[in-house]
Amino acid sequence: MNVFKSKNPTPLELKIIFIGLFVCLGLFMSALFYQIFFADDITLKKSDAIDLKITKVKTYRGFITLNDSVVISGNLPRINIDTIVNRYSVLGNIRAPFHISKSVNNDTIIIVKGNEILIYKLFPESKSRWSW
Repeated sequence: MNVFKSKNPTPLELKIIFIGLFVCLGLFMSALFYQIFFADDITLKKSDAIDLKITKVKTYRGFITLNDSVVISGNLPRINIDTIVNRYSVLGNIRAPFHISKSVNNDTIIIVKGNEILIYKLFPESKSRWSW
């Protein structure tokens, strides 16, 4: 006796399967288009200005999020290293609290941590793969 008998699906079952697949595909495509065209880009750019007291820093995959509002690469190099001890050589090494400031159309980020002034340089902006 064969327990696993194959049964051909009825036309109604096929329609239900195809409708389910199209609904899943539509949800996936909607989420993708929303992310590409409507999601906010909170990455700090050369054209942005910032002047914030940072109390919360989160690190994720090489990027740091400051106060849940601004994202910066954690690998930005420090350009004013003049001490024997090379602390804070990249931006990702800094822990809160600190003050961060940057002027419009300037690629230099100034951070005041305690009595130290740390200067970092933004990476050049790359063209988005979605811009024409």
